[in-house]
Amino acid sequence: MKFAGAVDDTALINLYKDAKAVIFPQDEDYGLVPLEAQACGTPVIAYGKGGALETIIKNKTGIFFEEQTIESLKNAIAHFEKLSFSPEDCRQNALRFNSQTFKKNFTTKVKELWSNYLADPTA
Repeated sequence: MKFAGAVDDTALINLYKDAKAVIFPQDEDYGLVPLEAQACGTPVIAYGKGGALETIIKNKTGIFFEEQTIESLKNAIAHFEKLSFSPEDCRQNALRFNSQTFKKNFTTKVKELWSNYLADPTA
């Protein structure tokens, strides 16, 4: 396990690429770290809450642990060691969240909400 501290973007990419996995132990609405790691072909061991549930495919691009405890993380790491992950699967999953896809999905949702509002402004 390595704690790198503050690094520049180039070093960060190399750290992601060279890692066997990236551990993401926090609960964030939309954490970029899991997507950055997957974009570099690296699977993620993440706390199973928040945005990680949307950006990581269980047992395909990473795994989850259920409690923010040392024991739960240790068990997840042991489970991770028994699995194999495809760097290409990780990269393809990260592409689902690129800027073009985000803009398209956002525009679709805004149009849907606007149409619903126009149909019933009191709702």
